[in-house]
Amino acid sequence: MTKSKKLKVGDKFIERGKVYRIFKIEKATYEGKTERLIHYCPHYKNSLNKTLVCSIPESSLIISNIRTPIPKKEITELLGRLAKRSKKKKVYDVDEAKLTLNLNDIYKTADVLRKYWRKKNKDIESFTKVQKDVLEMAMNRLVEEVALVKGLSLTDAEDKIITTLKD
Repeated sequence: MTKSKKLKVGDKFIERGKVYRIFKIEKATYEGKTERLIHYCPHYKNSLNKTLVCSIPESSLIISNIRTPIPKKEITELLGRLAKRSKKKKVYDVDEAKLTLNLNDIYKTADVLRKYWRKKNKDIESFTKVQKDVLEMAMNRLVEEVALVKGLSLTDAEDKIITTLKD
């Protein structure tokens, strides 16, 4: 996250494909320094995360792997890129794909999703369980942000991504 944007209660950010909402900001003193402590929780709650609450010092946001959601126009462009064949012949092995997904870069996540989707549809017989797991992980990392930015439910966002990939 960049230092230029002053965070406020209600803001949302992305960490590893999950959307979080800031619900409280307080001043806290650590080692003689006063700084803002950001409290946040998942925006899309489920049975696994409904009680999850996290906090992080604002100064740590810059060095952590947290970012703001991309604008609606960029989501539309990203979905358009999913439908197109990639000119890059980059092949992600499973380990490299997992590392790429952990970068919290929506564009690279979309590339991994597209590659594994095409691979699955090209040769389902040789598509392994581990590759299926990577495909699902990539889809899950994309769905919440698309849902948030486009104003869709999680199911509708996933359907939109799948429809785009099928084109």
